[in-house]
Amino acid sequence: MPEIKINDRISYIPACEKPLSADVGIVRGDRKAYIFDVGSTVETLDFLHGLEGRCDIVVSHFHEDHTWWLTEHHKEDKDVSEGDTISLMYVRPRYERLYVGSLTKKYIPDGEVISAPTIISSISGNNYSADERVIFESGSEYDGVKISVFPIPNSHCKGGLAMMVDDEYLFIGDSGYCMEKDGKATYNAQLLKAEIDLLEKVPADKLLISHDRKFVRDKAVLLRQMKTIYSHRSSGSPYITAE
Repeated sequence: MPEIKINDRISYIPACEKPLSADVGIVRGDRKAYIFDVGSTVETLDFLHGLEGRCDIVVSHFHEDHTWWLTEHHKEDKDVSEGDTISLMYVRPRYERLYVGSLTKKYIPDGEVISAPTIISSISGNNYSADERVIFESGSEYDGVKISVFPIPNSHCKGGLAMMVDDEYLFIGDSGYCMEKDGKATYNAQLLKAEIDLLEKVPADKLLISHDRKFVRDKAVLLRQMKTIYSHRSSGSPYITAE
């Protein structure tokens, strides 16, 4: 799977279905790379080991297609690609800092765990410094690129993280998706509203959504879809079933 370039700083390795592997985002600063999710294919592992220089990793959530190469596991634990002969004693990719949500901490024990409330209420333009719930932020003068990492409420999985680049692009992993409840596609109404509120506040207008046939989406499109779904909520019910 070739690395696909979005601009001079941002690229990604596309998701695949066998084995199920998330898109892996790459942001190259002047002095280090910032990786969003690590996928589960041998190709993504080779890529991560081939990165030169320093590296930080942000993990969107704990599902194995996003975390596989950072967790303790055995090859037999999941479907693998034909011809995959990777050793069970594989070497984890190196990094300086690893950012994970509170639930992901259970699967990646040496990550810098992020304890944060469900809803971020203080994001307004570029004013993040007053709120410790913004996990990490590098100024644009720091590394040639500005990185902001913070929790993102969503119905797909608790403890999600997002990574914003230059206040323009926002990696959200699977946070645009719903969950399955009783065999039906379902949204948590409160979390959906919280996600809508957050997306409206952040300055980024491009969303990078894992497993989507079009990795980079206009934020306005996803917001319109989310608001339509939210408008179908029933009084007294905490859930919204997607038709």
